[in-house]
Amino acid sequence: VANPDRGSQHPHDDLANNFGFVSCRMALSEAEPLDRLRQTSSNMSKIKRSRKAEMSLWQTNKLGDVFSERVNQGVARDLFSKHSLVFSNVPGPDVPIFIAGEPLEAAQAIFPNYLSQVILLSYNGRVHMNFTVDPEVVEDADSLADCYLAELRAIGSALGVEGDPLECIPPTEIMDTFALCARGRYSCALRQRQLEGGHEAAVVTD
Repeated sequence: VANPDRGSQHPHDDLANNFGFVSCRMALSEAEPLDRLRQTSSNMSKIKRSRKAEMSLWQTNKLGDVFSERVNQGVARDLFSKHSLVFSNVPGPDVPIFIAGEPLEAAQAIFPNYLSQVILLSYNGRVHMNFTVDPEVVEDADSLADCYLAELRAIGSALGVEGDPLECIPPTEIMDTFALCARGRYSCALRQRQLEGGHEAAVVTD
């Protein structure tokens, strides 16, 4: 059995998470889709301008080893009990990757958490999204995806954006465009315009 040598391991090869848990109020009091979007954007902008994420990361990395396991479990339980869900977005490769000579068409992220978990993973010009819920708590899980898509459609309609969130460029077409770009027959700027020309629908979060 080969054990990894942490002394020679590159920091970029670490598969462990390094994240800070930051609370954000949901725009539940707003009646219109654009108002909910603006309120959410305002809340997130305030967080980004603050030091909350840095402090949360410091607390996670520095204080976790100070307290006992029982204390840490109690803190985690109290923290999660004050929230409705956990939302994560993970930026993946923006170009195709190949495994055993074959292109990877899609990548999905699923994470069972103490609360309902929403996680987005971007890969090769597309965004894949999953909900992980407790079926004993959320009986109609499919309704979450339906409501999310309905909200995207409502925002698009309010902004005059045509198309449907589910209408995306097929992965094979993205692969072909990337291959042409790599061979110099298309510029990367043209490829970007093709992906943004109304065919690709994606949710982008920081």
